[in-house]
Amino acid sequence: MDPHYSHKGHLSEGLVTKWYRSPRLLLSPNNYTKAIDMWAAGCIFAEMLTGKTLFAGAHELEQMQLILESIPVVHEEDRQELLSVIPVYIRNDMTEPHKPLTQLLPGISREALDFLEQILTFSPMDRLTAEEALSHPYMSIYSFPMDEPISSHPFHIEDEVDDILLMDETHSHIYNWERYHECQFSEHDWPVQNNFDIEEVQLDPRALSDVTDEE
Repeated sequence: MDPHYSHKGHLSEGLVTKWYRSPRLLLSPNNYTKAIDMWAAGCIFAEMLTGKTLFAGAHELEQMQLILESIPVVHEEDRQELLSVIPVYIRNDMTEPHKPLTQLLPGISREALDFLEQILTFSPMDRLTAEEALSHPYMSIYSFPMDEPISSHPFHIEDEVDDILLMDETHSHIYNWERYHECQFSEHDWPVQNNFDIEEVQLDPRALSDVTDEE
């Protein structure tokens, strides 16, 4: 997949359970990249390690607040964007969160913590890609590069959707044609068959009469 492909023009605003939405998705639900999937994967991974939801906000504003309490905002442009949207939660220095992941996730290994810190980044540009995540030391025992093929060309979801829609349309045309053919058969051929049956019935009494006369 193209790491810079944003799917612009083919985006849905109603996606991802709130607890697994990335900061970018909360701030701008119609402008995102595949990096949102890595954030969601990081949240699920943390939940697997602890058995608890990492950021369980009751609504989108609280969800962002919980994220900002634990995830540093290292780029000034990100802080300025937050300031324009939710100024009440923004501080001058947001590089040191009040409740970092080390406090939020006590007891996990150092490698697991480092893995999460590189996936749960505020900026999607700082976040590990899927390929980079598989190369992280924590994932080394699970990674098998020989069986992890990478597409030779960018994957654009709308191309797949177009193919599916075309296939559905083709199947619909075929079904309609078959239905039309069945209707034509029932309207023209079936009455002929009925007439043939009636003629046979009309011949039966005469045939029986001939046999009776001979006897």
